[in-house]
Amino acid sequence: MTYWRNLPEAELIAPLIAGAMRRAEEMVMKGPTHPPERHVRQAQRQAEAGAAEDAAALDSWAAAATALRLGQAA
Repeated sequence: MTYWRNLPEAELIAPLIAGAMRRAEEMVMKGPTHPPERHVRQAQRQAEAGAAEDAAALDSWAAAATALRLGQAA
């Protein structure tokens, strides 16, 4: 507390606290915002790439398991 007098922004704290509940209620009433369309497309591309990598990994594990069953080195 003794150092707060050296912080010029400290005087802004009380008004921020006083208005916090009102601002929080306004945000809740507004509802969520939607991401930009480019972010949605990017997430879709990443999901598709991840699915392809997962499929490749599963194929690799399946091939290794088959090789082990046949007594071959993978």
